[in-house]
Amino acid sequence: MPKSGEPEPGLAAIGAVILAAGSGRRIGTPKLRLEAAGRSYLELILDRLGEAEIAPVVCIVSADQAEWAGPRLAAARRLDDPQPEGAPGRRQAAASSLLSNLQPAEAPGRQQAAASSLLSNPQPEEAPDRPCAAEWSLLVNPHPALGMFSSVQIGVKALQACRGLFIIPVDHPFVMLPTYLQLKQAFQHHPDAVIKPAFQGRPGHPIVLPHFTFAAVLTAQPGTCLREVLLSVHMRRITLAVNDKGILRNINEPGDR
Repeated sequence: MPKSGEPEPGLAAIGAVILAAGSGRRIGTPKLRLEAAGRSYLELILDRLGEAEIAPVVCIVSADQAEWAGPRLAAARRLDDPQPEGAPGRRQAAASSLLSNLQPAEAPGRQQAAASSLLSNPQPEEAPDRPCAAEWSLLVNPHPALGMFSSVQIGVKALQACRGLFIIPVDHPFVMLPTYLQLKQAFQHHPDAVIKPAFQGRPGHPIVLPHFTFAAVLTAQPGTCLREVLLSVHMRRITLAVNDKGILRNINEPGDR
Protein backbone atom coordinates (compact mmCIF):
# COMPACT_ATOMS: atom_id res chain seq x y z
CA MET A 1 0.00 0.00 0.00
CA PRO A 2 1.34 3.46 -0.87
CA LYS A 3 1.79 5.95 1.93
CA SER A 4 -0.76 8.75 2.26
CA GLY A 5 -0.18 11.31 -0.46
CA GLU A 6 1.83 8.96 -2.67
CA PRO A 7 0.40 7.95 -6.07
CA GLU A 8 -0.93 4.42 -6.37
CA PRO A 9 1.03 1.95 -8.50
CA GLY A 10 -0.18 1.59 -12.06
CA LEU A 11 -1.59 5.09 -12.46
CA ALA A 12 -1.23 6.73 -15.86
CA ALA A 13 0.99 9.69 -16.63
CA ILE A 14 0.09 13.31 -15.96
CA GLY A 15 -2.93 14.50 -17.97
CA ALA A 16 -4.79 17.76 -18.44
CA VAL A 17 -8.28 19.20 -18.09
CA ILE A 18 -9.11 22.28 -20.15
CA LEU A 19 -11.94 24.32 -18.61
CA ALA A 20 -13.82 25.85 -21.55
CA ALA A 21 -17.52 25.70 -20.68
CA GLY A 22 -17.97 29.36 -19.71
CA SER A 23 -20.25 31.62 -21.72
CA GLY A 24 -17.79 34.53 -21.87
CA ARG A 25 -20.58 36.91 -20.93
CA ARG A 26 -18.30 39.78 -19.90
CA ILE A 27 -16.19 39.59 -23.04
CA GLY A 28 -19.11 38.95 -25.39
CA THR A 29 -18.22 35.50 -26.77
CA PRO A 30 -17.22 32.08 -25.43
CA LYS A 31 -13.55 32.37 -24.55
CA LEU A 32 -12.50 29.17 -26.27
CA ARG A 33 -13.36 30.91 -29.58
CA LEU A 34 -11.28 34.04 -28.99
CA GLU A 35 -8.22 34.22 -31.21
CA ALA A 36 -4.60 35.31 -31.12
CA ALA A 37 -2.19 35.02 -34.06
CA GLY A 38 -4.87 33.28 -36.12
CA ARG A 39 -5.48 30.48 -33.62
CA SER A 40 -8.34 30.10 -31.16
CA TYR A 41 -7.53 30.07 -27.47
CA LEU A 42 -8.51 26.41 -27.36
CA GLU A 43 -6.15 25.57 -30.21
CA LEU A 44 -3.27 27.52 -28.62
CA ILE A 45 -3.58 25.47 -25.44
CA LEU A 46 -3.86 22.22 -27.38
CA ASP A 47 -0.72 23.20 -29.30
CA ARG A 48 1.25 23.64 -26.07
CA LEU A 49 -0.03 20.38 -24.58
CA GLY A 50 0.94 18.50 -27.73
CA GLU A 51 4.42 20.00 -27.75
CA ALA A 52 4.88 19.18 -24.07
CA GLU A 53 3.61 15.60 -24.63
CA ILE A 54 0.96 15.93 -21.94
CA ALA A 55 -1.81 13.34 -22.32
CA PRO A 56 -4.53 12.27 -21.88
CA VAL A 57 -6.40 15.55 -22.32
CA VAL A 58 -10.09 16.31 -21.85
CA CYS A 59 -11.68 19.59 -22.85
CA ILE A 60 -14.88 20.53 -21.02
CA VAL A 61 -17.29 22.66 -23.06
CA SER A 62 -20.92 23.72 -22.96
CA ALA A 63 -23.38 21.85 -25.16
CA ASP A 64 -23.75 24.76 -27.58
CA GLN A 65 -19.99 24.84 -28.28
CA ALA A 66 -19.44 21.11 -28.81
CA GLU A 67 -20.05 21.20 -32.56
CA TRP A 68 -17.48 23.98 -32.96
CA ALA A 69 -14.89 22.47 -30.61
CA GLY A 70 -15.03 18.86 -31.84
CA PRO A 71 -13.27 19.35 -35.20
CA ARG A 72 -10.56 21.47 -33.59
CA LEU A 73 -9.80 18.81 -31.03
CA ALA A 74 -9.75 16.19 -33.79
CA ALA A 75 -7.30 18.32 -35.81
CA ALA A 76 -5.04 18.69 -32.77
CA ARG A 77 -5.03 14.92 -32.29
CA ARG A 78 -3.94 14.40 -35.90
CA LEU A 79 -0.96 16.70 -35.40
CA ASP A 80 0.33 14.37 -32.71
CA ASP A 81 -0.25 11.10 -34.57
CA PRO A 82 2.94 9.14 -35.33
CA GLN A 83 4.29 9.62 -38.83
CA PRO A 84 4.25 6.72 -41.34
CA GLU A 85 7.87 5.75 -40.69
CA GLY A 86 7.24 5.58 -36.95
CA ALA A 87 8.66 9.04 -36.30
CA PRO A 88 7.17 11.03 -33.41
CA GLY A 89 4.31 13.45 -33.95
CA ARG A 90 5.17 16.69 -35.69
CA ARG A 91 5.09 18.76 -32.50
CA GLN A 92 6.81 16.41 -30.06
CA ALA A 93 10.37 17.23 -31.09
CA ALA A 94 9.82 20.90 -30.23
CA ALA A 95 10.00 20.10 -26.51
CA SER A 96 13.17 17.99 -26.44
CA SER A 97 15.85 20.69 -26.28
CA LEU A 98 13.86 22.73 -23.76
CA LEU A 99 13.29 19.75 -21.47
CA SER A 100 16.97 18.81 -21.48
CA ASN A 101 17.86 22.21 -20.02
CA LEU A 102 15.29 22.25 -17.21
CA GLN A 103 16.37 21.70 -13.61
CA PRO A 104 14.33 19.86 -10.95
CA ALA A 105 12.04 22.10 -8.95
CA GLU A 106 12.84 23.08 -5.41
CA ALA A 107 11.34 22.07 -3.04
CA PRO A 108 -19.15 15.10 -8.41
CA GLY A 109 -22.23 16.28 -8.13
CA ARG A 110 -25.29 15.44 -10.24
CA GLN A 111 -23.88 17.09 -13.31
CA GLN A 112 -21.15 14.43 -13.57
CA ALA A 113 -23.57 11.64 -14.39
CA ALA A 114 -25.00 13.65 -17.26
CA ALA A 115 -21.69 14.64 -18.86
CA SER A 116 -21.46 13.67 -22.54
CA SER A 117 -18.52 12.23 -24.41
CA LEU A 118 -18.03 14.01 -27.73
CA LEU A 119 -15.35 12.97 -30.17
CA SER A 120 -15.22 13.59 -33.89
CA ASN A 121 -19.01 13.23 -34.31
CA PRO A 122 -20.50 14.58 -31.09
CA GLN A 123 -23.52 12.65 -29.77
CA PRO A 124 -24.81 12.79 -26.18
CA GLU A 125 -23.75 9.77 -24.12
CA GLU A 126 -23.45 8.90 -20.44
CA ALA A 127 -20.34 10.25 -18.74
CA PRO A 128 -17.64 7.57 -18.47
CA ASP A 129 -17.32 5.83 -15.11
CA ARG A 130 -13.86 4.73 -16.24
CA PRO A 131 -11.15 7.02 -17.64
CA CYS A 132 -11.51 8.12 -21.25
CA ALA A 133 -9.83 5.70 -23.62
CA ALA A 134 -9.00 8.42 -26.16
CA GLU A 135 -5.97 10.54 -25.31
CA TRP A 136 -7.72 13.67 -26.58
CA SER A 137 -11.43 13.91 -25.90
CA LEU A 138 -14.29 16.34 -25.49
CA LEU A 139 -16.81 16.34 -22.65
CA VAL A 140 -19.92 18.45 -22.27
CA ASN A 141 -20.82 20.15 -19.01
CA PRO A 142 -24.63 20.09 -19.08
CA HIS A 143 -24.84 22.66 -16.26
CA PRO A 144 -22.07 25.22 -16.83
CA ALA A 145 -24.04 27.83 -14.86
CA LEU A 146 -22.97 25.94 -11.72
CA GLY A 147 -19.52 27.43 -12.27
CA MET A 148 -16.01 26.42 -13.25
CA PHE A 149 -15.67 23.87 -10.46
CA SER A 150 -18.41 21.77 -12.02
CA SER A 151 -16.17 21.41 -15.09
CA VAL A 152 -13.21 20.52 -12.87
CA GLN A 153 -15.27 17.69 -11.38
CA ILE A 154 -16.25 16.34 -14.79
CA GLY A 155 -12.65 16.38 -15.99
CA VAL A 156 -11.23 14.81 -12.85
CA LYS A 157 -13.84 12.05 -12.96
CA ALA A 158 -12.92 11.25 -16.56
CA LEU A 159 -9.17 11.18 -15.89
CA GLN A 160 -9.02 9.81 -12.36
CA ALA A 161 -6.58 7.09 -13.43
CA CYS A 162 -3.89 9.74 -13.98
CA ARG A 163 -1.11 10.35 -11.46
CA GLY A 164 -1.79 14.06 -11.71
CA LEU A 165 -3.68 16.63 -13.77
CA PHE A 166 -3.01 20.06 -15.18
CA ILE A 167 -6.10 22.22 -14.57
CA ILE A 168 -6.13 24.81 -17.36
CA PRO A 169 -8.67 27.64 -17.72
CA VAL A 170 -9.16 28.35 -21.41
CA ASP A 171 -8.69 32.08 -20.78
CA HIS A 172 -4.98 31.46 -20.09
CA PRO A 173 -3.81 30.63 -23.63
CA PHE A 174 -0.53 32.54 -23.46
CA VAL A 175 1.31 30.21 -21.09
CA MET A 176 4.57 29.26 -22.80
CA LEU A 177 5.88 25.79 -23.57
CA PRO A 178 8.82 26.00 -21.11
CA THR A 179 6.33 26.64 -18.29
CA TYR A 180 4.37 23.49 -19.11
CA LEU A 181 7.63 21.53 -19.24
CA GLN A 182 8.85 22.95 -15.93
CA LEU A 183 5.55 22.13 -14.22
CA LYS A 184 5.56 18.65 -15.70
CA GLN A 185 9.11 18.02 -14.51
CA ALA A 186 8.35 19.44 -11.07
CA PHE A 187 5.44 17.04 -10.72
CA GLN A 188 7.61 14.12 -11.75
CA HIS A 189 9.89 14.98 -8.81
CA HIS A 190 7.05 15.83 -6.40
CA PRO A 191 4.02 13.67 -7.30
CA ASP A 192 2.46 14.23 -3.87
CA ALA A 193 2.23 18.03 -4.17
CA VAL A 194 -0.06 20.64 -5.65
CA ILE A 195 2.21 22.67 -7.91
CA LYS A 196 1.47 26.25 -8.89
CA PRO A 197 3.54 28.55 -11.13
CA ALA A 198 4.45 32.08 -10.06
CA PHE A 199 5.82 35.04 -12.02
CA GLN A 200 7.68 37.61 -9.93
CA GLY A 201 6.05 36.22 -6.81
CA ARG A 202 2.50 36.30 -8.20
CA PRO A 203 0.81 32.87 -8.56
CA GLY A 204 -1.04 31.99 -11.72
CA HIS A 205 -2.32 29.16 -13.91
CA PRO A 206 -2.26 26.30 -14.72
CA ILE A 207 -1.92 24.33 -11.51
CA VAL A 208 -1.13 20.63 -11.21
CA LEU A 209 -3.21 18.42 -8.90
CA PRO A 210 -1.84 15.14 -7.51
CA HIS A 211 -3.98 12.03 -7.60
CA PHE A 212 -4.79 11.92 -3.90
CA THR A 213 -6.72 15.22 -4.16
CA PHE A 214 -9.19 13.77 -6.66
CA ALA A 215 -11.48 12.20 -4.06
CA ALA A 216 -11.92 15.55 -2.32
CA VAL A 217 -12.71 17.21 -5.65
CA LEU A 218 -15.28 14.59 -6.64
CA THR A 219 -17.10 14.57 -3.31
CA ALA A 220 -17.28 18.35 -2.92
CA GLN A 221 -20.59 20.13 -3.33
CA PRO A 222 -21.30 21.70 -6.74
CA GLY A 223 -20.96 25.43 -6.59
CA THR A 224 -17.87 25.43 -4.39
CA CYS A 225 -14.47 26.42 -5.74
CA LEU A 226 -11.28 24.44 -6.23
CA ARG A 227 -9.30 26.67 -3.88
CA GLU A 228 -11.67 25.92 -0.99
CA VAL A 229 -11.46 22.19 -1.66
CA LEU A 230 -7.67 22.20 -1.71
CA LEU A 231 -7.49 24.19 1.52
CA SER A 232 -9.44 21.39 3.20
CA VAL A 233 -6.87 18.75 2.19
CA HIS A 234 -3.55 18.27 3.99
CA MET A 235 -0.90 18.25 1.28
CA ARG A 236 2.37 19.68 0.10
CA ARG A 237 2.15 22.88 -1.89
CA ILE A 238 4.97 23.93 -4.18
CA THR A 239 5.24 27.31 -5.87
CA LEU A 240 7.41 27.13 -8.98
CA ALA A 241 9.04 30.36 -10.15
CA VAL A 242 8.73 30.74 -13.93
CA ASN A 243 9.78 33.48 -16.33
CA ASP A 244 6.37 33.63 -18.00
CA LYS A 245 3.92 36.47 -17.44
CA GLY A 246 1.40 34.49 -19.50
CA ILE A 247 0.46 32.60 -16.33
CA LEU A 248 -1.07 35.84 -15.02
CA ARG A 249 -2.79 36.95 -18.21
CA ASN A 250 -6.43 36.25 -17.46
CA ILE A 251 -8.76 37.28 -20.31
CA ASN A 252 -12.05 38.53 -18.81
CA GLU A 253 -12.80 41.87 -20.46
CA PRO A 254 -12.29 43.13 -24.05
CA GLY A 255 -9.41 45.30 -22.82
CA ASP A 256 -7.53 42.27 -21.47
CA ARG A 257 -6.75 41.06 -24.96
